[in-house]
Amino acid sequence: MRQRISFCTTSDGVRIAYAIAGNGPPLIRVGGWLTHVERDWDSPVWQHWLREFANRQRVVLDRVARGQSNTQIAQTLSIAAKTVRNHVSAICGKLDISSRAQLIVQAREKGFGAD
Repeated sequence: MRQRISFCTTSDGVRIAYAIAGNGPPLIRVGGWLTHVERDWDSPVWQHWLREFANRQRVVLDRVARGQSNTQIAQTLSIAAKTVRNHVSAICGKLDISSRAQLIVQAREKGFGAD
């Protein structure tokens, strides 16, 4: 997963670095001295969070394969419709798919959306 490192400045002049990687809900991690963000991806401390995000995308994909709208999926999973849209965009990016219809077809071919 590729990250983008950015900086911001607080109202009292403290400069803060932050990283953005992927889509979905934000994870906030307070870094210590000489923190290496890249190593966190392999850390057992963070692996359960990364697995949970992957699991959530599979659940969203299954709902898309069933023909549910982003709003319906959001209501079912108790998350924001924008979060669903971000998951769908991430899934399409991973699979190099440009339309929801293509996503539904491929998801059903892989067994998603079946009862």
